[in-house]
Amino acid sequence: AEAGFGVAVGCRDPAAGAAVATALGERGATHHFAVVADVSSDSSVAAAVEEVRGKLESRGSRLTVLVNNAGVLLERPGSALGPIIEETMAVNFDGCVRCTSGFAPLLEDGGQIINVSSGGGTRAAAQLSAARRAEISNADLPALRQALVAVAQEAADKAHGDSGSTPIYNISKAGVNFLTQKFARELGPRIRVNACSPGLCRTEIAGKGAGCPGGRVPKDPALGATVILKLALEKLGGGASGVFFKEVSPPGTPLEGAVSVAEPWVAAGAA
Repeated sequence: AEAGFGVAVGCRDPAAGAAVATALGERGATHHFAVVADVSSDSSVAAAVEEVRGKLESRGSRLTVLVNNAGVLLERPGSALGPIIEETMAVNFDGCVRCTSGFAPLLEDGGQIINVSSGGGTRAAAQLSAARRAEISNADLPALRQALVAVAQEAADKAHGDSGSTPIYNISKAGVNFLTQKFARELGPRIRVNACSPGLCRTEIAGKGAGCPGGRVPKDPALGATVILKLALEKLGGGASGVFFKEVSPPGTPLEGAVSVAEPWVAAGAA
């Protein structure tokens, strides 16, 4: 909003979304609105696309940037991992597919899609052999998803209740990274598609009172969001597409000192 964007605030709670849109009106620009979008639901995303389309057409404008930011992290100490695979994938992976497929036609030429991912995705990719990564990368969407679910099930079968471990979340974010590269190839050059990691931020993704995975210290969400804003404003990446970026500043860094860099899709130490 402060940079001059009109913001469509995706939300599941209409009242909460409207409150955010109203607050944004005090920060800059004037055309902010909330749109209900449960990214795990085909019908909800389709309705959101049509609502945004109508708003844009009434203003004679186009969508500039789509940020796929919805995510869940459902691992809890001592709980079984198998039951959370589908719920995690429905939001983190399928939601990215639904929103990208639905909103891409609304994006202006030269627009971009920013997928909020995680370094956990690059670490999960490092656990796969190079041959398996290549197989997944070249698969169509149904086969890609099936392969990720199989990897997640293998991880669930091997898990022993490690309170600092989030293998299902990490695999779903590896899926987001694979999707980012796939959509960058398919939608380019008209639309650029990149992924980024804000780092661990002080949000409710791990659940109220659940603490942070691995006991890590979270950063302020505004600091983590600087990587998204830099991409949206084209102050990062030099017009690149199909690249993974990460906000690497430690907690407590002033916003003006925030640093984001491009990183490999596969963390160091890959097989």
